[in-house]
Amino acid sequence: MKVPHIEKIWAAQKQCVVSVFIAVFLYATFSWNLPASQARNMLIRPITSFMQILGLRQNFETFGPNPLFANSRLFAVVTYTDRSRSVWLYPQLENLDALPERLSQSRYRIFYSHHLHSDKFLWPDFARFVARSQNHFAEKKPVCVQLLKQIDDIPTMNPQSGKIDLAGTPRIELLTEQNISAADLDVSRRGGID
Repeated sequence: MKVPHIEKIWAAQKQCVVSVFIAVFLYATFSWNLPASQARNMLIRPITSFMQILGLRQNFETFGPNPLFANSRLFAVVTYTDRSRSVWLYPQLENLDALPERLSQSRYRIFYSHHLHSDKFLWPDFARFVARSQNHFAEKKPVCVQLLKQIDDIPTMNPQSGKIDLAGTPRIELLTEQNISAADLDVSRRGGID
């Protein structure tokens, strides 16, 4: 048996919950995308964990006032006991085919763009991670990993001529060179990065 009075109360509560969700989402989206300032930091403080959990951590650098003028890519050169070398490429979303694979691998882009390219204390552990991932030969083991960053300038438009200025040649920076021991290759001792 339906009670009309209770149904009206339930309908009003559902409408209120949806309205609050929309208001919070609009507030979060607006304040999160403001240019960096003290006011923005104050506005986003209560919603930072909400935005990060939802994977909506974006920033104003994409649009202005000073957008990024270079792309960077991470790769590693792994040297083995027999002095041979291989190149390990950091996962790039544009090189992944299927949407599920892109979604599952997007954490690598976030990890690199927010931490790995600038936090030097992570580089030795990440070099050991690369060494473990490349340790699949019985006759040779990784002994050294060089983490390198390739920086490509993004072409810009000349405002006077309206033509695109071609980007310069890529630059390669050595981030770190890590010697690898047998203990570094022991997967039972690994940290949480794998």
